[in-house]
Amino acid sequence: MIEDMYAVNALRCWQEVDGQQTEIDCPDGMLASKEKAEQRMSICKECPSYKSLLFICSECGCIMPAKTRINGSNCPLGKW
Repeated sequence: MIEDMYAVNALRCWQEVDGQQTEIDCPDGMLASKEKAEQRMSICKECPSYKSLLFICSECGCIMPAKTRINGSNCPLGKW
């Protein structure tokens, strides 16, 4: 439950504007760097559990462009 609240708070820290993620009023350390998120997404895109049409992971059910931005998140298969 605590991890879920952390995720909710982290997701409140960014918004998508014209297809670009923009950080808004976020506590330090809550969001992963853009580079780290991109690295995580590249790993996800190579994984058979990633459903690219829906942007979700079939293992955890998360929306991956959001999950990869959360600093404390991890892959359920241990890939990142």
